[in-house]
Amino acid sequence: MHVLFLSRFPPEIDGVGDYTFELVQYIKVLCKVSVLSIGKGQVDEINGIKIFRFINENKKSHYTDIVSLIKIIDPDIVHFQSATFTFKIPFLFFPLFINKPLIITSHDAPSLRQIHYFPFFNYIYKKSRKIITLSKSIAEIIKKYHFIEDSKIILMHHGADVIKFNPNVSKKDFLEKYGLDSNYFIIMSFGFIGKGKGHHVLIHAYSKVADKMPDTKLIIAGMVKEKENIMYYNYLKYLVKKYGLETRVIFTGYVPSEILPSCIASADIFVLPYLGGLHKSGPLHRALACGRAIIASNIPSFREVIKNYINGILVEPNNVKDLANSLLNLYKDEKLREKISKEARKFAEEHLDWRKIANETYKIYKNLD
Repeated sequence: MHVLFLSRFPPEIDGVGDYTFELVQYIKVLCKVSVLSIGKGQVDEINGIKIFRFINENKKSHYTDIVSLIKIIDPDIVHFQSATFTFKIPFLFFPLFINKPLIITSHDAPSLRQIHYFPFFNYIYKKSRKIITLSKSIAEIIKKYHFIEDSKIILMHHGADVIKFNPNVSKKDFLEKYGLDSNYFIIMSFGFIGKGKGHHVLIHAYSKVADKMPDTKLIIAGMVKEKENIMYYNYLKYLVKKYGLETRVIFTGYVPSEILPSCIASADIFVLPYLGGLHKSGPLHRALACGRAIIASNIPSFREVIKNYINGILVEPNNVKDLANSLLNLYKDEKLREKISKEARKFAEEHLDWRKIANETYKIYKNLD
């Protein structure tokens, strides 16, 4: 069996690309895998996986070229990684022209504000043999607005590398790179910087309790990917200066992948203060795998993973007081942190291991009608 993934892919920095990269490392043990991605017409290989970088997102006229290429590659199945938040229209349209059995992993679903996407997704969802969704919320939208039957939709967790990301990872590489003393208590948020991630809420909340946590540092780890978020990043820097937290808050920028496990493992409290959204969070699942004490927004996709005061703490989105109180309480309560950390790791081992996700995905391929 030969499966062709249609997706973004490293070295491009992208959450969907990271998801695909992690998944195919384990799928390739079970069947032949290749990837069709964005690029300028080159073919390369990563970890034994052939990557065809031929898709030009800004060119609407080369669908026939891509269809011809797929015929040459000749996969048995095409597995499309769908995400309205990261792909431009031309990329999203390619599955319309594919004459192969189609599987979709839906990383999100178009909202009512994106109603112009609906006709496309109506057709694609109906054309696909199976639709893998990463949250119940996404599945419900697909059923409600695109009239897809339950039997076609399969709910599956976003995976995590529970071997690479684990509670015993050394913090040394990350701490040394950013000049941090090992005695600091680290509160961390990780991911692309953008307003929807709620970094401003975290800074506001931290400013309320920083004096009561004198040995803490707030680490905002991650880069600004989209140009429209540069102004937001500058606003975050302004808030830090306004509150006099210049020596307490550190913006790391891009964190190299080779020290990412060390980065996540360095967090004593890991915070995801998202304002909303349907898609799952790769950083959340890596934090669970590392057994971190997690505080996350009480949004549908996080509620499917975080059980309040069991393997994390849920706070209301955009609620500075709620987040500040949770930060202070978790900082003071070492036993609670230890309990949450233990349960977080347990959840990751039982539900998020990429090996299990790969096996479940392979079963879908094998059982296609």
